[in-house]
Amino acid sequence: VLDNAALQSYKETILIESQSIGDTNFIELDMDAGNVFYTVLTEQVDTISFANMVPGQSATWIVKNHASSPKSITFTTVQIDLGSDIGYFQGGIKPNNTEANNALDIYTFFCYSTSIIYVMVSGMNFTAA
Repeated sequence: VLDNAALQSYKETILIESQSIGDTNFIELDMDAGNVFYTVLTEQVDTISFANMVPGQSATWIVKNHASSPKSITFTTVQIDLGSDIGYFQGGIKPNNTEANNALDIYTFFCYSTSIIYVMVSGMNFTAA
């Protein structure tokens, strides 16, 4: 148990996660490797699968859309270790990603239990000011 601890220097490593050839419509984010992930979409994503996610963990997924052929994210299935769909969304409505060339969206996932992952939109269509 830490009491009154102060972090002097803290940063998170951003892991590059590619969509595997042959695993179209599927992305796996391994929580043992880290909790901040970056993907450039090459295919539509229907399933977001977290490997080794446990209650109390959160993950950030930064998604850049394809440069010339925008892809969609449907959030059909949000799962842990290839299990059943346990994604919960604000108002019960699954978000639409920004389907534009090079669009950048950010999502946050919080694992409340082995049967609930809360999915939140952190921001959409980020561009330089």
